[in-house]
Amino acid sequence: MDPLIIFTPICDRNAANPFLPFNPHNAEPAPVPWIVGVPSLVDFVRTAVYVREPETLIEYNQQFDQIAPIFLYYDKTATNPEKVTKEVREFYFDDQPITLELLRNLTEMYSDRIFIWPAVEALRVHKGPHYFYYFDYVGEYSFQEILAGRRVLVGSVDLDDILYIWKIENPFEVGEPTTSQDLNISHLLLNLLYNFISSGDPTPSGFDFEWPQWDNEQQNFISFGISGEVTVNSTLLPSRVQFWSQLHYNEEIIECC
Repeated sequence: MDPLIIFTPICDRNAANPFLPFNPHNAEPAPVPWIVGVPSLVDFVRTAVYVREPETLIEYNQQFDQIAPIFLYYDKTATNPEKVTKEVREFYFDDQPITLELLRNLTEMYSDRIFIWPAVEALRVHKGPHYFYYFDYVGEYSFQEILAGRRVLVGSVDLDDILYIWKIENPFEVGEPTTSQDLNISHLLLNLLYNFISSGDPTPSGFDFEWPQWDNEQQNFISFGISGEVTVNSTLLPSRVQFWSQLHYNEEIIECC
C-alpha cells in the first residue's frame, strides 16, 4: 500500500488547455458552503494489510526510521525528517516495537497525518460556511471485513459512513442498513445532507439539535458515537491535532510549477 501516492499532481500551465496551471497551495479558497467528515479510523486501508500479513509488520518496525518520512509524506518537506520521525514514533508508540497490539496506534498515525490534520488545516483556510462531522459509529456492516477479512478494531474505517448514504455494489457489494439503529443513522445523515444541499445549512427546522459551523477557535462539530448517539462537540482530538500543529514536518512547500 505504501507509498500510497506514486504519481503526484503537477502543474500543466504549458498545456494547450491547462487543468492545473498554478500551485493549488497558493489558490484562494472558494467561498462556498462545505461539509467535511472523517471516520475515526479513516486510513485503515493502509494498515489492514498487517492484519492479513502480520509478518510484514516485523520489517516495517525495523525499517520505520527509513520509511516513515516517505509513507507520511514529509521526506521532501521537513528540514529535519530524522527529528520528525523520532517525535512521531515517541508520540504514537511510546518508542515501543510496532506490533499488531499497536494496530490502533498505527492506524491513528496514518489517519491523523493523511486525513484528520489536513481536514483541520483545510477548514482553517476555507472562506465559506463549513461544517465538520466525526464518524465513529459501528453498525452491522463495515469495510473492516473487506479490507482486513475481519473486525479487529472498534471504530469506523474508510467509507463506513458512506454505507449509510449510498448503496455500494462496485467493485464489491456491501450490505445495506437493515437494523433499526443503522436505519436511524442513515435517515439522519440523509436528512442533514439533503437540507445542506437545499439550503446551505445542514440542520432542518425543528431538529432536536443544531449542527454548528466549525470555527478555528471552538472547532465545533457533530460526532456519531460508536453506539449511534449523536452529540455536538468542540475541540477535535485535542492532543493529536495539537501534535501535528506543532510538528515541523511541512516547512518546505514543494513547488509543482
